[in-house]
Amino acid sequence: MNKTLCILLLGNALISASANAADYPQRKAGLWRMTMTSEQIGGQGITAEHCVDSKTDKAMQAASMQGPDADCGEQTTKKTADGWSYRVVCKFQQSTATTEGTINGDFVSRYELNNLTRFEPALMGVGEEKMRMTANYKGDCPADMKAGDIRMNGMTMNIADKGKPQLQIEGLPDMKPEDRRKMVEELQKKIQ
Repeated sequence: MNKTLCILLLGNALISASANAADYPQRKAGLWRMTMTSEQIGGQGITAEHCVDSKTDKAMQAASMQGPDADCGEQTTKKTADGWSYRVVCKFQQSTATTEGTINGDFVSRYELNNLTRFEPALMGVGEEKMRMTANYKGDCPADMKAGDIRMNGMTMNIADKGKPQLQIEGLPDMKPEDRRKMVEELQKKIQ
């Protein structure tokens, strides 16, 4: 399994789901459980829980398109008979990622995202990645989560901390590049 791909999957899902996000309905406020699967990780599922309200749902969509390491220029969305189709082109490191996919569901109880991303040139040895994400509404957020929290593999991130909508891990903005690298290596060990 490509260790780094697990982290890329969550980013890919967020970027894909936010292409022209204003065209999509907002998710119902509360706890959503998202399960992402990819052929690159042997079809294994990666599960994340996301606590949202109307403000943080919009902030997550906006922040995912403004990641510090990705420059997403082309973003198109089309309404289809049963959902939406989209295309997003992002430059990440020395690669261009072109993602095309579909989203369908009611955004009240469930939705599903399916996409194919092609990396040119290959990114970390990956030239193409198929990803499927299903999301199901679970009810109110638990007491230990606040709006904007994303919990995955024992780690909680919040996209709305410090008054600025951004995907953030506590302490990450002030970390030195070497410390960030070490942290990512530790996260990768946990998700093996």
